[in-house]
Amino acid sequence: MMSIKKFTLCAVVCILSFYACQNKFKPVNSVAEKPKEIPLDGTDKMVKLLQEVEGKIDPMKVAYFSNHRRVDFYKTKISQAANLNEQLTGMLFLSYELLNVGKNEEAIVKLSSLLQQMEGKVSDKAIFRQVKRLLAFGVYALRRAK
Repeated sequence: MMSIKKFTLCAVVCILSFYACQNKFKPVNSVAEKPKEIPLDGTDKMVKLLQEVEGKIDPMKVAYFSNHRRVDFYKTKISQAANLNEQLTGMLFLSYELLNVGKNEEAIVKLSSLLQQMEGKVSDKAIFRQVKRLLAFGVYALRRAK
């Protein structure tokens, strides 16, 4: 009984080896063929399309997170502010955008400076509360990141 199993196993191995060793491949040319251009797949097409669209977007009309162009816009706006009210408003929006892009330390510095500048010049308590909330959020986000 054992010799029949060994014979069958040996025969199966020989048959499989015979078919596996058949040369079914094309011969290799000695001249290297020029690689064909690979067409863009769906992901590459989407990346290219998103890059084109992102270049055409007005950053002030689209509020997506990590929008560094909005930060630059508000920095310019603050430097060109005609009066103190425009400067303080610009600093508030700049701080908000800095928090959105993850620049928490810079946002905390701007918000602290904003609170100091507002002392005695702004009477609306709601604005003070909003600035203090953003400051607290910035401190929380900074501690959480470390």
